[in-house]
Amino acid sequence: MSRIVRNLALKKYEYISAAKRNPAAVTSLEELGDCVSGTDSIGTEMEKRHIEKTIDKFLWRLEEEKRNVFIRRYWYFDSIETICKYTGFSQSKVKSMLYEMRRKLKKYLESEGIKV
Repeated sequence: MSRIVRNLALKKYEYISAAKRNPAAVTSLEELGDCVSGTDSIGTEMEKRHIEKTIDKFLWRLEEEKRNVFIRRYWYFDSIETICKYTGFSQSKVKSMLYEMRRKLKKYLESEGIKV
């Protein structure tokens, strides 16, 4: 699971850093690393798809504004400040939302039998 997320994130990071578009990506990846850190036990395509679907289910269970904050931070590598401008939330609210969503994602993945 983490291998998938990490590879997707690293591919996105390579794309972003190739033209030096957004150096904040490293920070975003480090934050997310706590709930999707590496494990070498995932080997089959079926397991990978299960993990992808599980993360997708988790994201769709979130309220739209929370889902948007999560995706802006960990897919688009937006800074906290950029997310605040986009959403109108304070920095402390965005940081708190991201922390809670990472914690809930980790718990959800573990409840689905995915080692984190």
